[in-house]
Amino acid sequence: MINACTKRGDVAGAEKWLTMMHRNGVEGNVVTYSTLISAYARVGNKPGAERCLAVMLGHGILPDGICYNAVIDTCAKARDVHGAEKWLAKMREAGLTLTTITYNAVIGACEMSGRWLLALAVLIPISGKVADRFGTKGAPISISTACEIGRASCRERV
Repeated sequence: MINACTKRGDVAGAEKWLTMMHRNGVEGNVVTYSTLISAYARVGNKPGAERCLAVMLGHGILPDGICYNAVIDTCAKARDVHGAEKWLAKMREAGLTLTTITYNAVIGACEMSGRWLLALAVLIPISGKVADRFGTKGAPISISTACEIGRASCRERV
């Protein structure tokens, strides 16, 4: 039912089903929470996505990279660099693999907030690792975007 609700764009309905599950002693799993977190992310509801991930953790269910990436992406769309960094750190603490999707979401938060130097600071230490492990797809786009934003920002200040 949660999946059906989220496909209709009814995030509130999906949340109600999860609440009913909990009241009846039925615990969700990674897929249940991931579905709801992704639904919150699609509608740009950062507090909902973060709350859902926190509830998941509170119930002792270990989120996967998809859950964290969705929350980080929602932070990026909300221009919340600190939120993106916070969830990136929690993802690291959980021992999950950080992918180009993860880094691009954090870098996107930096870029959307006009914090292009921070975007470069996030990317530079891992650029070789990402390129080695995942190929160059994704990383150079973020570097060039960050650099272009930086050049434009510097021109505006001059």
